[in-house]
Amino acid sequence: IDSVDTEIRRLHDLGVKFFYITNNTSVSSNNYLRKLRAFGLPASEKSIVTPTKVISKWMKENKIEKAYIVGTKEFERELFERCGVVNNKSSPDCVIVGFDTELNYKKLSKACNFITLGLPYYLTHVDKNCPTRNGPIPDCGAIGGLIRMTTNQFHKGHFGKPGDHYIEFLLSLIDKD
Repeated sequence: IDSVDTEIRRLHDLGVKFFYITNNTSVSSNNYLRKLRAFGLPASEKSIVTPTKVISKWMKENKIEKAYIVGTKEFERELFERCGVVNNKSSPDCVIVGFDTELNYKKLSKACNFITLGLPYYLTHVDKNCPTRNGPIPDCGAIGGLIRMTTNQFHKGHFGKPGDHYIEFLLSLIDKD
């Protein structure tokens, strides 16, 4: 969008509270922070909202300490840093599926095995594809669809936009000031 950077700076200078929101969980919030600052945009850790932040809050509230994580190493690391959840490959409480650009058959099979045994699974978001310069690529919703078709189990919820968890998280940030 033409001049969006100028408009963002103008709003920031006026004291308008705004957020950068994304459903991408393949990279960390810090990655976005560095990128936005490299563009010369006003950004803080609090101004970036991702499903990783939303699900971390939910996991803390629900006292989930271990999960089998289908996601990138960066996603795993951020979950651990935000809520202490570790990727447990033997006795997880649930399965968490993110936008996994490092996905392999072994990870996918293990997730399906846990789900077939009765563990609930959650998606970070339901986007079926991620747009790229070369065309769309499979995103979290497509990975979740593959799991659903394999296990005949539907996910128990998601934490991306435009979902309820995401909206509640955004509203909690707005209400703080």
